Amino acid sequence: MTVKAKVTSIAIQPGPSCVFLGYKSSGITAKDKSHRELIKSYPEGKKDDWAGFYVAQDRATAEGYLPDSLPESGTGEAYINLIDIEASTVNNFDGKGKKTQFVDITGSEIADPNVPQKEKARLVRKALSDIGIQIPESKPLIETLGLQGYIYRGPHTATELEIIVPFNFINAKLAISLATLQSFKFKGHLQVGSPVLNPALGITNPDTPMQTKPALSLAP
Repeated sequence: MTVKAKVTSIAIQPGPSCVFLGYKSSGITAKDKSHRELIKSYPEGKKDDWAGFYVAQDRATAEGYLPDSLPESGTGEAYINLIDIEASTVNNFDGKGKKTQFVDITGSEIADPNVPQKEKARLVRKALSDIGIQIPESKPLIETLGLQGYIYRGPHTATELEIIVPFNFINAKLAISLATLQSFKFKGHLQVGSPVLNPALGITNPDTPMQTKPALSLAP
């Protein structure tokens, strides 16, 4: 399947919106002055084509991010977090009814783990060029998209989508806070025991729709 791109405009209302993140963090709050730097450390602070703030539209996809947070030994703890993005304080999320531009990428190559990341970036650049968005080879892909006003959305697996928020969309002030939904333990890269839900959230099923806060609607 040929990799293709299109731009989708989505109205995001100001105010907190719940999405998911699967990484090793158990409770960063927006009031923590270092929260922005911690957010920017995901996946490992690498400033490359794919560096950005990764979030998932569903909990199952977020679970797939968990191994990324483990040390080389594969032993440790990782978390699925609920993310509150305060739209009114994030760059480009500025005003009721304003449109946020998503670049939607399709193509089985992007979801294929056997395709190198560098090749995926090349294919995405070509697809973007076809619709008039130019990203030079010398510039990081996601970062440059963000500077042009776009958020990336594309295949994570054959059936799952992921969103990569460029760091310039994250305001230095009270933009994002995290609350742990579930914690997972791993040993030798294998999950051990059952995931533990955070009782403080009052959620008894991890797949329960997040009804206490408005959902971030990422549907076209």
